[in-house]
Amino acid sequence: VLGMHPFVWCSFLYWEQCNAGITHSGYCFYMPSLHENKHLAKIFGFGLLADESAYHHHHHFRNKGNFSSSMYDSLWGTQDDWLHVGKTAGYVASLHEQEKQRVLKTKNKAN
Repeated sequence: VLGMHPFVWCSFLYWEQCNAGITHSGYCFYMPSLHENKHLAKIFGFGLLADESAYHHHHHFRNKGNFSSSMYDSLWGTQDDWLHVGKTAGYVASLHEQEKQRVLKTKNKAN
């Protein structure tokens, strides 16, 4: 495609398929110690993977924005709920809180 070496094209397709699998997996590889350290996050890619996965999950779970890439969503104002929640850290914290509430309800029903 466009005179590109086949190895480059196959590498690009491989990366895109891995990225799609991770962002659609429902898993968010968010590790605060690595995520908050920008240098480590860039080296290991943890920040990128966690952000993309959480960003995509927020799109399906809350159905309020995050329709495209963060660049286009910020341009068109469709990521306001994501920013209000607190991006990846806030969204992960809200999911943990919801899970705690679910567990407490289950325990209360069992008693």
